[in-house]
Amino acid sequence: FYGHSLSVMNSKKGLSLICATYNRTQEVRRLMESLKFQTNQDFELILIDQNGHHLIEALVNEFKGSMALQYYRQDELNSSKARNFGAKFAKYYWLGFPDDDCWYPNDFVEKFLNKTNNQFDGIFINWSDPASQPPKIRFEFQEGLMIKKEAFSLVSCICLFIKKSSFHEIGGFNEN
Repeated sequence: FYGHSLSVMNSKKGLSLICATYNRTQEVRRLMESLKFQTNQDFELILIDQNGHHLIEALVNEFKGSMALQYYRQDELNSSKARNFGAKFAKYYWLGFPDDDCWYPNDFVEKFLNKTNNQFDGIFINWSDPASQPPKIRFEFQEGLMIKKEAFSLVSCICLFIKKSSFHEIGGFNEN
């Protein structure tokens, strides 16, 4: 249901991070803090607030001057619908979909953009939780190709980075 538009075809190299949030503030703060200090600022955060109240508006106001930030509200609780909605506003070439409790190392955007190229439509990255003891890592392997069956049985959306044009081509996330 998405058509190609001039903005989709002429996206700037960079990363649009689309985050659907519900009933969290400190976790969203941690995500925004991790983005505020990125060594490469060629990214934007698109927050889709699914709270019935204005739980994170003060947080958005606090961070809006320190990064490219878009904020939208959606009344319906549906993370796939929220991600699809946010993708409509993305201005960069790559899309990523962090959960509201994710955070990134300060050099994440820089490393991601330096390693990506036009060879693939999408990339799945490994995730870890250094705050847990012992630290958790999702996949045993560090790099290499995955077959489609592995990718879609092992990977959550927080690991997915996809070209904006490819995301729109496939119609986004299944909202059902």
